[in-house]
Amino acid sequence: IGGLEKIVARSPTWVTGQLTLSQLRWMSGEREGFTRNFDEALRQFPQAMDLWREQLIALTHAEQFDEALRVVAAGRKAVGYLRLFDIQEAVIHAEMGHTEIADQLFVPLLGLADTTV
Repeated sequence: IGGLEKIVARSPTWVTGQLTLSQLRWMSGEREGFTRNFDEALRQFPQAMDLWREQLIALTHAEQFDEALRVVAAGRKAVGYLRLFDIQEAVIHAEMGHTEIADQLFVPLLGLADTTV
């Protein structure tokens, strides 16, 4: 983990490295802040949409929903209202069981040909 931390510090936009580091932290038992490396990279490169997406996916898979919503808000503050954040917010609320909120958030997304961006 320490070695990978040094590498991603030198190459903060290396998505695979950032994701691997957060996964290693999770597997070693670190549940809180396991994606903090993404936060640091995104402070330096807020336009790196792949980093936003992968951090949100990692947090959602880990059921860290409040943290994922924090990242959505931080992303919007850093780069504005983008479809990526709208989609992830809707998914997070659906996963949390907030079906009424999720349904409202999904409505503007209906009919999108590509929901990966």
